[in-house]
Amino acid sequence: DPPMSGYVQYFVQDPFIVHMYSYKQIELLKFFDIKSIILNLDATGSLISKPPSYSKKILYYALTIQHPEYSTSPIPVAEMISCDHNTDEISHLIDKWFLSV
Repeated sequence: DPPMSGYVQYFVQDPFIVHMYSYKQIELLKFFDIKSIILNLDATGSLISKPPSYSKKILYYALTIQHPEYSTSPIPVAEMISCDHNTDEISHLIDKWFLSV
């Protein structure tokens, strides 16, 4: 059995934060030399509209890897939807993801 289940790995309602990644996304890393992986983090606010009850904008974040040998589209390995955009929260996503690897 996989050590984690589902896709949503962390959820907080206030402030709104959702971390998402699956066991299959973690397993994908077995095909790469972990020391040569380049991680990228991208964020956009154009995918999710801010509900009237929230004072902060909600952003969608994607943590992606690039294939080390081939020029391909980025491969998403973790995602976050959040209205908390500080370094601590972004680090929290990356730390939790690394602990799963």
